[in-house]
Amino acid sequence: MENLDENVREPGFVALVGGATGACGRAIIADLVNNPGCKKVFALTRSEIADPVSTFPTIDSDKISSKLVVHKLDWAKTNEAKDFVPPLPEKPSVGFCAMGSAPYTEESDFTMPVAFATAARKNGVDSMFLVSSMGAKTGSWFGYIDTLGRREDAFKALGFRRLGIYRPGMMDRHEKQRFPKEYFKYLMPSCYVIDTHDISKTMVESALRMKEGTFSFSHDEMKKIAAKFK
Repeated sequence: MENLDENVREPGFVALVGGATGACGRAIIADLVNNPGCKKVFALTRSEIADPVSTFPTIDSDKISSKLVVHKLDWAKTNEAKDFVPPLPEKPSVGFCAMGSAPYTEESDFTMPVAFATAARKNGVDSMFLVSSMGAKTGSWFGYIDTLGRREDAFKALGFRRLGIYRPGMMDRHEKQRFPKEYFKYLMPSCYVIDTHDISKTMVESALRMKEGTFSFSHDEMKKIAAKFK
């Protein structure tokens, strides 16, 4: 936990979240809205969100109107322009990337996340927090791990003042569980499984407390950080 200060370093930030309706993304949205250290949250989506309370089950419904902005994005045009299309109504300072798919694809796990990070950097985001995976490494013989490794490298190359990379193992995605592989979590000791809410908690606390630089957070570290700041 040496990469996080006990005291909040950067309160009152405006956040931008890619992958807002995924298992990690919706927990991040709720935690940001609920946290007084975040002033406003832009949730980037492909389509409208008719009912934020059902989409983000742990969100404080009383804060939705004042803090949450759903921004419908044309991802293909954003990738082409290297900027958000349509443009954001306000400049954020902090970005969260929880983008990806199952099964993975080059577009959803590399091209679009890198387009998101590139556009975020262009729009003034200087702190980025990325959900990756345990073992992510460029050149791995396992395609998914190689893709996420290349994605990490691409984010590093953008020169964020603060870059946090979160590498969970088996995740408890709740009702977003991926069948069949993630149902093996029920056969595993709890220490090998991390709740998406613990990943989100670690990322939001990182936005508030992380020192300057690029830091990675392991499965075990995230569980400890989430427990500390609950």
